[in-house]
Amino acid sequence: MHRLMNDLLCTTDSPMGFNEGIIILIPKKMTPTIMKDFRPITRLLNADCKLFSKIIANRIRPYLPSLLGNEQKCGIASGNKEKAALLSLDFQGAFDNMHHQYMFQIMRRMKIPNLIINAINFLYTDAHSRVQINGYFTHPIKLQSAVRQGCPLSMLLYSLCSEPLIRMLQAHLTRYIPQDNLFSTIAYADDIVIRLRHPNQMADLQRILRSYELASTAKINLQKSTLLPLGNWPVDRSFAEIPINDRVKILGMIIHADNAKNAGTKLDTIVEVHTIYSSST
Repeated sequence: MHRLMNDLLCTTDSPMGFNEGIIILIPKKMTPTIMKDFRPITRLLNADCKLFSKIIANRIRPYLPSLLGNEQKCGIASGNKEKAALLSLDFQGAFDNMHHQYMFQIMRRMKIPNLIINAINFLYTDAHSRVQINGYFTHPIKLQSAVRQGCPLSMLLYSLCSEPLIRMLQAHLTRYIPQDNLFSTIAYADDIVIRLRHPNQMADLQRILRSYELASTAKINLQKSTLLPLGNWPVDRSFAEIPINDRVKILGMIIHADNAKNAGTKLDTIVEVHTIYSSST
């Protein structure tokens, strides 16, 4: 097995079926009628492909702390009382819309070794999937974008691809407002929450998100994104067409505008963020 993995690392031609995945369609509603009513999930990847991907992922993981900012580690501390808003972004088909050319360009800019980049390129060069419908399989569909669900590398690759967005947000949204001990951005893969501290930041935010969409082909779902006003934030000031709500999800936990306690004791720091702003009203 050791020899096989080393041979795969040095080759540019993948064995037949090596990069093939099987996609199944999960209904989002009781009576689906159009394609948007289904969620495509890559149910099966070949074991040798997953093993090779896991090896590459293990090679990359020790270097992530030097490549990714603190915003992607979800650390939150206490801070000052002020008006603010939490903006939770929803990316439409997040893992499916990441363009491969953008992904490899980011890895090169981060100076990831060519051996690792070539290994990942090997995994994606002939990557294709077939959709399983009622026990039958479609013809192979070549993947020209997306990081594959079920692959050990997917979360790492998505984090690397979203890092330029996190850095732009951190640089521009804190440019005119002094730093404090609270987070400005929290990111866990495609789960991104931004703390806005002034309505004037929205112009910068719109430009940053548009730039990221054009570069990566990612697409923000405005109607599924949410803005939660905190403190003295004007309740009529939202961003783009994103709806204002009385709750927002942060790393899987629901934060309510009227009661932060149901966030749970395991996320005391997140509760503290909400409590600070709520007490300033």
